[in-house]
Amino acid sequence: MPADDLLKVSKFNYSCVDQDGNLLLCNFSRGQNSFSKVLKNNVDKYNIVMGSENIILDENKSYIGDLYNRGFLVNSNVDEYLRVQSLYYNNSMADTLSLIVMPTEQCNFRCKYCYELFEKGKMTVDDQKALLKFIQKRTSHSSRIHISWFGGEPLEAFDVVEYITKNVMTICSNKKIGYSANMTTNAYNLNAGTFDKLYKMRIYSYQITLDGFREQHDKQRIKLDGSGTFDKIVENLLYIKNSPQYKLALITIRINVTKEILENLDEFLRFYKLSFGEDKRFEIRFAITGNFGGEKINDITDKLVDGDTIYEGLSSRHLYEDKLINFADALKAFIPMNLVCYAASKNSFTIGSDLSIYKCTIHFNPKENHLGKILSNGDTTIDEDLHNKWYIKNIEKQECKSCFYFPCCYNASCPLKSNFDIFEDKCSSSALKKNLKNYMLFLSNKLDFKIINF
Repeated sequence: MPADDLLKVSKFNYSCVDQDGNLLLCNFSRGQNSFSKVLKNNVDKYNIVMGSENIILDENKSYIGDLYNRGFLVNSNVDEYLRVQSLYYNNSMADTLSLIVMPTEQCNFRCKYCYELFEKGKMTVDDQKALLKFIQKRTSHSSRIHISWFGGEPLEAFDVVEYITKNVMTICSNKKIGYSANMTTNAYNLNAGTFDKLYKMRIYSYQITLDGFREQHDKQRIKLDGSGTFDKIVENLLYIKNSPQYKLALITIRINVTKEILENLDEFLRFYKLSFGEDKRFEIRFAITGNFGGEKINDITDKLVDGDTIYEGLSSRHLYEDKLINFADALKAFIPMNLVCYAASKNSFTIGSDLSIYKCTIHFNPKENHLGKILSNGDTTIDEDLHNKWYIKNIEKQECKSCFYFPCCYNASCPLKSNFDIFEDKCSSSALKKNLKNYMLFLSNKLDFKIINF
């Protein structure tokens, strides 16, 4: 018998039972392409096959071929760890130039949990020109450029966003390479005129935070003068919602969950579903309010909740069954390498408003996050030996290698933890893994799962 005919069960399979007793399957090295379903009356037959010591690729048994083609069975001589390692390096060494640009490090908000220090101002005209020279040089070997606008608050420096974007679009057009962009904004300045200009600059995707309904939001996300921000943000969001011409817009509403927000979540959800639930351009993300440093977080540490508590709160409200809730993270949870940090990519850089070059947008203080600076001629002072440590990675932890979720995580969700040992290297996907069943059930009602017949 040829060795290629001998199969084994993949290490990266996951399954759960739906409300009808059917078995839902996913292989995390294949992601959405593996989504399959074994009907209730065939589950025992499936278990017999997957529990067999010798599985043979038999063209007369279509279910074996289906399981093989979707990644649940692999050739007996395959090293699945090497496959995942290859996938990681293909992603981390991709030739897309990904820039997270901070046009200003000032902000019109003073959120209760913010870790930023607001020590630097708006990018100068000379620095904008130097950044464009850097992009011109770096795109010589790039197939595309992606810019993520960050801050501070990027719309406090709209003129910088506009100047750089229009010039980058020209660079990409001249070099015949791809261009895309997104923005993280508090949306206070995202009025009709501003959004229309950004849309014409092909900035389609936004992450915008609403921390619960008005009362909870206005306690956490306040302006410099201490006033609330909820009504203005919602006014701007409703303009987008009521403007069908913005077909490519994608608005992710992020909720930084605290105890108070979780306790009052029903009120916010009624508002959200009534206002945005029917619009597929809007999706929702529930996030941990993390302690990322700074002094402000010390005032609300007693209000912080962990991922398990958030997932339990959402499950108890049957949100994963709600047709008017579009979870931003549901499908992403099944994409290979989805938990790998952007900072673990060779060609990903965070550019400060003074042209300092970082990898991480959260932990600015560690010296390991300071790669260098962009010079006036577009060259850099990047410390390449330090840079290498961010994306060159061998996995030594056996508990990671043997985890079914390894193709999505690769123990690279935070290089400062896993590569530099700056923070305690805990499993970053533990809470998510516990919630995968809810995501699978949610997706099975929205997507076609291949039925494997026995």
